[in-house]
Amino acid sequence: MFDVWLRVHVAGPLEWLHVFSGVSDVAVKKLLEVIVWEMCVVECVEAVETVTMSYASGVERPWSEAQAWMQYPEVNGKCSWGLLALELRDEELELFEGVCVRPVRLMPT
Repeated sequence: MFDVWLRVHVAGPLEWLHVFSGVSDVAVKKLLEVIVWEMCVVECVEAVETVTMSYASGVERPWSEAQAWMQYPEVNGKCSWGLLALELRDEELELFEGVCVRPVRLMPT
């Protein structure tokens, strides 16, 4: 099992942000194909509490394509969202189930 860190813009220059925990080696390979940011993959040292990702409301699945967005840490009292992955097929959405350390929202395109 692995932890995945992404190098993203949170508040200024790029910084490493812990996004996924407890990811299998097969899922890591799939994430490498769809994530739009630079990834750092390290072995899981200990279990980290994950959050439930959410789906856009009011839209029936299956979707032909979707995007994944993650919530960045609070900066100056505001929590912004950033693009995580593009052009996800419906079967790829399960990659985000039960491994997100940050809030993630999936939306159809």
